[in-house]
Amino acid sequence: MIYNIKKIYKRRIIMIFQPHRYSRTKILFYNYINILSKVDILILLDIYPANELNIFNINSYDLYSKIKKNKKNIIFYIKNINFIKEIFLNILKDNDIIIFQGAGTINNILLNFFNETL
Repeated sequence: MIYNIKKIYKRRIIMIFQPHRYSRTKILFYNYINILSKVDILILLDIYPANELNIFNINSYDLYSKIKKNKKNIIFYIKNINFIKEIFLNILKDNDIIIFQGAGTINNILLNFFNETL
């Protein structure tokens, strides 16, 4: 999907990503690294647990660390979602494509983002 968006629109992609569930993050860990490394700017949020216990001892910082090693994109790991607006004010350019991806509280972030920026 990311490759197709870049190919069609030829614009910079900013993604806000919230992984869903510890078990899913564990299973898809290397797939996430592969795909998320293709985004120009990634804002990575903590995993939304959906009432799941972290028996896998995994977190979003693990993803951040692996993606950061690729050095192909700009990546932010955000524990406090209040910093998203500040990051956007510093990085957003005309014609950027913004993708909100994930499940859980990211819907609230999306709604707050549009309510404040429109």
